[in-house]
Amino acid sequence: MELAEKYMTETYIQHNPNVPTGRQAFIDFFSQFKKPQVIADKITTPLVSITAEGNLVVLAFVSERTNPTDATQKYTTTWFDMFRIENGKIAEHWDAMPKQ
Repeated sequence: MELAEKYMTETYIQHNPNVPTGRQAFIDFFSQFKKPQVIADKITTPLVSITAEGNLVVLAFVSERTNPTDATQKYTTTWFDMFRIENGKIAEHWDAMPKQ
Protein backbone atom coordinates (compact mmCIF):
# COMPACT_ATOMS: atom_id res chain seq x y z
CA MET A 1 0.00 0.00 0.00
CA GLU A 2 2.94 2.29 0.65
CA LEU A 3 3.77 2.21 -3.09
CA ALA A 4 0.27 3.06 -4.32
CA GLU A 5 1.16 6.70 -4.98
CA LYS A 6 4.05 5.59 -7.20
CA TYR A 7 1.94 3.18 -9.29
CA MET A 8 -1.65 4.51 -9.20
CA THR A 9 -3.20 7.82 -10.20
CA GLU A 10 -4.94 9.72 -7.42
CA THR A 11 -8.17 9.55 -9.45
CA TYR A 12 -7.89 5.77 -9.97
CA ILE A 13 -11.20 4.27 -11.18
CA GLN A 14 -12.20 0.84 -9.87
CA HIS A 15 -14.80 -1.23 -11.77
CA ASN A 16 -14.85 -4.13 -9.29
CA PRO A 17 -18.21 -3.58 -7.53
CA ASN A 18 -16.75 -4.55 -4.15
CA VAL A 19 -13.89 -2.05 -4.07
CA PRO A 20 -14.31 1.74 -3.93
CA THR A 21 -12.88 4.14 -6.52
CA GLY A 22 -9.94 6.42 -5.80
CA ARG A 23 -6.36 5.67 -4.79
CA GLN A 24 -6.92 6.44 -1.10
CA ALA A 25 -10.13 4.39 -1.07
CA PHE A 26 -8.18 1.48 -2.64
CA ILE A 27 -5.51 1.77 0.07
CA ASP A 28 -8.08 1.95 2.86
CA PHE A 29 -10.04 -1.02 1.52
CA PHE A 30 -7.11 -3.40 0.95
CA SER A 31 -5.21 -2.37 4.08
CA GLN A 32 -7.88 -4.05 6.20
CA PHE A 33 -7.19 -7.53 4.75
CA LYS A 34 -3.48 -8.23 4.60
CA LYS A 35 -0.30 -7.18 6.21
CA PRO A 36 2.27 -5.61 3.86
CA GLN A 37 4.04 -8.11 1.64
CA VAL A 38 7.19 -7.97 -0.42
CA ILE A 39 6.37 -7.34 -4.09
CA ALA A 40 7.61 -10.28 -6.15
CA ASP A 41 9.95 -9.69 -9.10
CA LYS A 42 7.65 -11.73 -11.34
CA ILE A 43 4.07 -12.96 -11.49
CA THR A 44 3.69 -16.19 -9.52
CA THR A 45 0.02 -16.97 -10.24
CA PRO A 46 -0.38 -19.29 -13.28
CA LEU A 47 -0.54 -16.86 -16.19
CA VAL A 48 -2.23 -17.56 -19.52
CA SER A 49 -1.29 -14.33 -21.27
CA ILE A 50 -0.45 -10.65 -21.03
CA THR A 51 -1.91 -8.53 -23.82
CA ALA A 52 -1.20 -4.84 -24.29
CA GLU A 53 -2.73 -2.51 -26.83
CA GLY A 54 -2.49 1.25 -26.61
CA ASN A 55 -2.94 2.20 -22.96
CA LEU A 56 -4.71 -1.05 -21.96
CA VAL A 57 -3.03 -4.11 -20.44
CA VAL A 58 -4.89 -7.39 -19.80
CA LEU A 59 -3.58 -10.25 -17.69
CA ALA A 60 -5.39 -13.61 -17.94
CA PHE A 61 -4.77 -16.18 -15.20
CA VAL A 62 -5.60 -19.82 -14.58
CA SER A 63 -7.99 -20.01 -11.65
CA GLU A 64 -9.04 -23.10 -9.71
CA ARG A 65 -12.41 -22.72 -7.97
CA THR A 66 -14.69 -24.78 -5.78
CA ASN A 67 -17.73 -26.12 -7.61
CA PRO A 68 -20.72 -24.14 -6.23
CA THR A 69 -23.01 -27.16 -6.59
CA ASP A 70 -20.59 -29.66 -5.04
CA ALA A 71 -18.01 -28.29 -2.59
CA THR A 72 -16.01 -31.53 -2.80
CA GLN A 73 -15.12 -30.79 -6.44
CA LYS A 74 -12.93 -28.16 -8.06
CA TYR A 75 -12.98 -26.76 -11.58
CA THR A 76 -10.52 -24.71 -13.62
CA THR A 77 -11.40 -21.46 -15.33
CA THR A 78 -9.71 -18.17 -16.17
CA TRP A 79 -9.61 -14.83 -14.40
CA PHE A 80 -8.62 -11.48 -15.86
CA ASP A 81 -7.42 -8.09 -14.70
CA MET A 82 -7.44 -5.19 -17.17
CA PHE A 83 -5.69 -1.91 -16.49
CA ARG A 84 -5.72 1.46 -18.24
CA ILE A 85 -2.35 3.17 -17.94
CA GLU A 86 -2.03 6.96 -17.78
CA ASN A 87 1.40 8.62 -17.64
CA GLY A 88 2.98 5.36 -16.47
CA LYS A 89 0.49 4.75 -13.64
CA ILE A 90 -2.60 2.58 -13.25
CA ALA A 91 -5.61 4.83 -13.82
CA GLU A 92 -8.40 2.27 -14.12
CA HIS A 93 -9.04 -1.41 -13.35
CA TRP A 94 -11.55 -4.07 -14.44
CA ASP A 95 -11.95 -7.70 -13.44
CA ALA A 96 -14.68 -10.36 -13.44
CA MET A 97 -15.64 -10.17 -9.75
CA PRO A 98 -19.39 -10.20 -9.11
CA LYS A 99 -20.88 -8.00 -6.39
CA GLN A 100 -20.65 -9.76 -3.03
